[in-house]
Amino acid sequence: MGKIKPLNKLLRFFVFLTTISTLSIPLFAEDELWLSGKVLTYDNKTGRIEIEVTTESCPGKRVFKTTPGLLRDALVGKEVHFGVDTIRCEPGKTYRITTNILEGVKP
Repeated sequence: MGKIKPLNKLLRFFVFLTTISTLSIPLFAEDELWLSGKVLTYDNKTGRIEIEVTTESCPGKRVFKTTPGLLRDALVGKEVHFGVDTIRCEPGKTYRITTNILEGVKP
């Protein structure tokens, strides 16, 4: 009978831990849409970047907001892979690029 109490406490602890971790996942999860395309223009003063997106979920010319001050020549004309701050793409909206776009440049 003495071994049942420690096992019962251990079971309660695991149930508690599982509940807390399951409930906290939505608090820390960020929804992003991952896209690919070719950079058409980039304004290094404002961070405005126009990309011809080739990903099926968001095809066509799209304008995004990214970090200003990047080297224009490192981006324009290059294929890039990047994440944006949405899970769906709506025409006419400008989304913020959430990933380091220079890391997504395809050589």
